[in-house]
Amino acid sequence: MRPIPGLYAAGNDALNFMSGAYAGAGGTLGPGMTLAYIAARHIAAAAEPTAARSAQRKQETFSHA
Repeated sequence: MRPIPGLYAAGNDALNFMSGAYAGAGGTLGPGMTLAYIAARHIAAAAEPTAARSAQRKQETFSHA
């Protein structure tokens, strides 16, 4: 098996630290929030160069007008 680029899972859909066991009410909230935070930071970091290039192109377009 290999990871699928751009596919993220958090909460009950992700394999958590308890290997799928259910510890009780709210037991998956902390790990789910943590994995979601890590995924969001990874997505934002990957999108940053694209956004910077897009802004640079707009700047160049306006400076040549």
